[in-house]
Amino acid sequence: MRLFKGLVLCGTLWMAMLGVEQRAQAQAINVMLTPMDGQVMMNIRVKRHVWRRMSMRGGRFMVRVWIRTPTGWQQSRIFPMMRRKFARSIPLARFCNPGEYGKKRLAVQVGGIRDGLWFNRFTRTPQQAFIALQQDVTTLRCGAMPIDFPPGSPPAGANTSDDDMPAPSGSPVPPPPSGQEPPPPVVVQPPPVAQISVVPESQARSFAAALSNQSFDDARMRMLGSWLAGLRSRNEVLTWRSIRRFIRVFSFDKSKIDAARNLSRYALRPMRAAQVGAIVRVFSFDSSKLQVVGFFCRGLADRGNTYIIANEFSFQASKDRVMQICN
Repeated sequence: MRLFKGLVLCGTLWMAMLGVEQRAQAQAINVMLTPMDGQVMMNIRVKRHVWRRMSMRGGRFMVRVWIRTPTGWQQSRIFPMMRRKFARSIPLARFCNPGEYGKKRLAVQVGGIRDGLWFNRFTRTPQQAFIALQQDVTTLRCGAMPIDFPPGSPPAGANTSDDDMPAPSGSPVPPPPSGQEPPPPVVVQPPPVAQISVVPESQARSFAAALSNQSFDDARMRMLGSWLAGLRSRNEVLTWRSIRRFIRVFSFDKSKIDAARNLSRYALRPMRAAQVGAIVRVFSFDSSKLQVVGFFCRGLADRGNTYIIANEFSFQASKDRVMQICN
């Protein structure tokens, strides 16, 4: 009976260790495929020890791109990974034919090859047929259905809209009496556009030094609020460097998040992904970074580079959440 219990316990521990190993292997290579703004962004990252192990054994990683057609999956491109961090943007027109509309499926796979044989991480043996170590699949939208009309439609000028609503009723405007000119049209002048100025970096550094002289975060927050109220009255904005400098003055993450929320209202926009990533880098934990990303990543000037912000996070779930927030 003891022998049976021992075998059951050993089997349970073996299955648990196998599950942990498989999860670790699954996280060794991260593949992220994101379509946005007419582009398809691929972001692939291989763990350092996995990349070193493959390189020392004379192998390399290959990336394959597949597109789903009515006849089945067809290989679109294949290229080697020269670095363990790989990012590339491919135009959507490369996967969608001209005039094509509807949805297509796109897949990106990462495989390891050595001496002409592909490595199978499940069986730990090389094989001749390609097998992916990790992959990601997404759906592409090639375009909306064109708004046109079938043959035999009414001639041009007839009502061809979707709604068949009658014309609005009402008496026509009477013409002016003969011999009199119509009154001149009233020209409405648009309101003047307020001029926006940027706070100089020297002034921002001086205020950051004054903030750091305060003893507690509460005093720093009150001082920052008063200073930002003056910016509102003068219609001034801050650069991303000034915003990062002010956030770093605070001691705790909660105070830093509150400061980032207030400062985001005075940020010079549009911001770039690298600038948002530099602000996010001030924080230590993914939970704090996720809150701050929502303040700054709306309306990015280069949405195709959102992966730069995602690389500042440690966990894959947080990276996926960033791609959803910023898009």
